[in-house]
Amino acid sequence: MKSNNTIIIVGLAALAFFVFTSASSNADNAQTDMFDFTQLDNEPDDLARINNLYSVLIQQGLTNLQIQLILAQLFYETGILNTSGTNYTAIDQLNNWGGIGGSGALRSYPDLQSFFNDYLRILRMGADPLDATDTYDFVTKLAKNSYFGANPTLAQQQTYLTGINNIFHQLYIASGGQ
Repeated sequence: MKSNNTIIIVGLAALAFFVFTSASSNADNAQTDMFDFTQLDNEPDDLARINNLYSVLIQQGLTNLQIQLILAQLFYETGILNTSGTNYTAIDQLNNWGGIGGSGALRSYPDLQSFFNDYLRILRMGADPLDATDTYDFVTKLAKNSYFGANPTLAQQQTYLTGINNIFHQLYIASGGQ
């Protein structure tokens, strides 16, 4: 009888281990495989940049909506999907994905994590765009935080919203509609 109980216990332990590791693996994959970035950009250097950014981003414990809003803004700010974008060179030269400025120039960060810490600090101030419920709410909260300057025009905000919406939609498609 002891051997039957031992077999059952070992079997249950093995099953529990399998279920736990499968669940952990699936949860990790769900987060890291949220987007198929090749649908957005097939340039190997850009894909490497995007994957580096994404790996830092997913470590922050953000919701899928927050991740998608942040990616939409950072892709828009740097022109990652359009290498003629204003801040595209800041990605490699300054580790600055957000076009964050200071003293009349873009800030330089020693690494991507340092940039992201500063970026999240800035986003969490004031109206807290990270609490946005959609792209309109996100851009509205950015405006309330003087992101566009002291008195942004509605045209400035609308142009920005259109750009964010475009990339947000591309990300939605690249996520398989998640």
